[in-house]
Amino acid sequence: MERRVRLFERFARVLVNHPRVITLVSVSLVAASVVWLSLGKLGINASRSSVIDPNDPEQQLFFGYLERFGSAHDIVVLLEGPDLDGLHKAADSVAAELAKEPLVTSTFYKVDLTGMAASAPWYMPLSEMKRLRSGLELAKKVSGGNTATTAVAGIADLVKRTADGLETFAEDGELPSGVPKDEVDSLPVKELATLMGDRLRELEASLVDGKRPFAYDGLFSNTDARVGLDRDGYLSVLQKPSDAPGHAMLIQVRSDEDVVDEKVALPLAAAGRTAADRVSVGGIKSWVTGVPVLFAEERVTLTRDLAQAGLLATFATILIFLVAYRSLWFCLIAFVPVLAGTAVALAIVSFIYGSLGLVSSIIAVTLVGIGSDFAVHLLSRFQVERAAGGTYADVTARTMVGAGPPVLMGAITSISSFVAMALTDFRATQELGVISALGLFIVLVATFVLLPMLERRRTLKPLATLDADNSSGWTWPSKIDIPVMSVLLVITIVLAAAIRPIEFNFDSKAFLPEGSAPVIALNRLTDYKLGELDYAVTQAPTLEQSIAQRDAVLALGPDVVARVESIADVVPAEAAAKASEVAAIRRAAQALPTLELTIPPSVDAKAFRADLQRLASAFANDLPFTLRTLGMDKLSGELEPVKEALASLAKRTATIDDALLAQRLQRLDTDLKAAFGAVRPFFDLPPERAFSLSDLPRDFTSRFYQPATATAPTTFAVRIYPAHPPEDPKPMAVFKAELRKIEPQATGAAITYAYFAVQMNQSLLQSGLWAIGIVLILVIIDLRRARDVVLVFVPLVMGGIWMVGLMNVLGIEYNFSNVLAIPLIVGLGIDSGLHVVHRYNECGRVGLTVATTGRAVVVSALTTIGAFGVLVFAQNRGTAALGATLAIGVTACMILATLMLPALLSRLDKRP
Repeated sequence: MERRVRLFERFARVLVNHPRVITLVSVSLVAASVVWLSLGKLGINASRSSVIDPNDPEQQLFFGYLERFGSAHDIVVLLEGPDLDGLHKAADSVAAELAKEPLVTSTFYKVDLTGMAASAPWYMPLSEMKRLRSGLELAKKVSGGNTATTAVAGIADLVKRTADGLETFAEDGELPSGVPKDEVDSLPVKELATLMGDRLRELEASLVDGKRPFAYDGLFSNTDARVGLDRDGYLSVLQKPSDAPGHAMLIQVRSDEDVVDEKVALPLAAAGRTAADRVSVGGIKSWVTGVPVLFAEERVTLTRDLAQAGLLATFATILIFLVAYRSLWFCLIAFVPVLAGTAVALAIVSFIYGSLGLVSSIIAVTLVGIGSDFAVHLLSRFQVERAAGGTYADVTARTMVGAGPPVLMGAITSISSFVAMALTDFRATQELGVISALGLFIVLVATFVLLPMLERRRTLKPLATLDADNSSGWTWPSKIDIPVMSVLLVITIVLAAAIRPIEFNFDSKAFLPEGSAPVIALNRLTDYKLGELDYAVTQAPTLEQSIAQRDAVLALGPDVVARVESIADVVPAEAAAKASEVAAIRRAAQALPTLELTIPPSVDAKAFRADLQRLASAFANDLPFTLRTLGMDKLSGELEPVKEALASLAKRTATIDDALLAQRLQRLDTDLKAAFGAVRPFFDLPPERAFSLSDLPRDFTSRFYQPATATAPTTFAVRIYPAHPPEDPKPMAVFKAELRKIEPQATGAAITYAYFAVQMNQSLLQSGLWAIGIVLILVIIDLRRARDVVLVFVPLVMGGIWMVGLMNVLGIEYNFSNVLAIPLIVGLGIDSGLHVVHRYNECGRVGLTVATTGRAVVVSALTTIGAFGVLVFAQNRGTAALGATLAIGVTACMILATLMLPALLSRLDKRP
């Protein structure tokens, strides 16, 4: 104790004897720090990826996937509308607008079906492919090897030729030369007739209802059929909620930049909203969401909240000072050390880290809330000692000797909470611990150095009018000891009974303001059963292994896996089994006459109707009669689907205006010519040419397949969406374990997100234990008496019970933000009790302790409550929860330190 007194006496003499040197050095250091920071030397690393060490094995796996496949998160634009053509135009407009944003790598919302048509036959069911082969081989025999080019002038000409051919067949009454009756009987005519009937109904829908036929129905089969391609190749949502309009489409916006960095997420989100807002007219609704948009919204609200919180915290602290001390001078000399120390601390941080992270960005509020406490206790003691009289040197020496040790110890206990964070394994809490501990230490030094220099100015004015004798004469009313302790103990017992096991909610989406646009959009996407944003991923070097992984993942069941996306969704099924059929189809097609489809300059609607009526009549009357004559009664019955479809087509086209019918026929001819020209290359390829992924557009396969490069092998990926939210640790542990059995290096945002949550949870609980251990050791070293140590911990322990109990009563969950309160409350809650016990040991009287230190304890706690309490008004619900948690905890510790602790001291010592 004597050594400590001598140390602070020497420090006081240095302050008194060398004010100019100290002031010059301090001003120079602060000015240099301010200039350095004004040059932008300290940035904000706002990437979510920065919260964990990049060398962490899980992070390395995830980065490896990102390096190969680009971003793991897309911006998603959902468009809804009653009119499909209008929706297509809106999607084209949004995509064109987004393409102007340099950060956008690609937009996936449409596939060029014409360009993919050369691969279309591969997607036919194997059974249908066999029927096509049989039909083509029969046609080959009918043609007799004739490969001459045959020109067909559109649908009308085809109908006419077919009607003419059937009439000739009916008149001749015999099969074409070279076509055995037995072979015709063996054909799957019923299935082919059903297929032809379906196509005729599409033709009817096109000509009569004005719809555009879809030549590629069933072209691509998504595993869970939630998303597919519509008739024009646009990405369409297949499963709709009951309140959905006629059509819904998706646009997936990709960037290869770090989309969970605010420098990327903010402009991407803004571009997505701007593009979508422009099409939200004419019955079209647009929704923009996705991890980058949610992250951008979180950063906007958090940045705004922290800026406002910094100003409000400063204002609240100044107001508390004014109410408590009724002096602007007190406010000035209290805040100058905080601001000066903060500037120097941030300058030093720029050399250590170069930037602040997501978590450590709360440093300003932390330093204002905690750093101002040091000044409160020193100023209160200065006031007491000035009232006692003496020169500035005497007052400074007595203040430093009397208040210096408890202020120092209180600061060290607060700093130790952050040191405990620095000892954890989680990078974000490590960084927050180091930066906050360093900042508070520098603010402490600045307070010890600058506050006496500023207080020196008051020697030119009359001394404060505090009546020291009156203060020392005030006695603590011992008759209230038992009532006070009883009430506080009852409250503690009641709140302890309200405590339940702490539940951690690590859903960062829950932080966003209720009703924010990205959250509403995400909820709408969830209505379409597409609300999962984070996925895990397995990787394989071959297509076969990737498909095997997909099948193994699906076998885990719906309790583990919600849905799966893989290359198997976009490649033809049974490709190996279809290879021989494809070869036979190509050989037969190449031996047939070459069909050249042309578009006539005009269409005679009346002639088309007449030919269509002839064709329908032939199927209804002449063809069945001829087949019965040939002894092919069974075949006649199997053609019934074609007969019915032709009859309906002929009947309904008779009701259409000639000009409109001709217009629709020409549009249909144009579409079919384009489709026919696109499909033709498939038949012209060498018969043995197998299906290749290179046949598909890259934007269709890039999410699941990356070809080999000079530095990386061929890689196939399977995306797996968990059945439970990634923030739910127990089912995610099962999810991760099951995937690692399938692929030991399974990774992805879902796995890393859950890993981050568990790591942060464990790290902060670990830091809480470290904080308790460190604070306990420091208090033992400082007070050296078991009784005093126990007394100091009474407000902290009871205050901790109050905090957790009230959190349960008020329904406040622990989350990514307010879980920081666990180690913080240890350092903050111990200070009040420490100051009370120190002062009591110094003066030996409860009344004098409360009169001289009580106000400082209350004001100190109120400044902390004010600084963190203003966070309650933040829009970000995580920040608000942190503010509420710390405000509750510090308030509880303050009440107990100023009521319970004096009552205990009074009862233990039996003195006034």
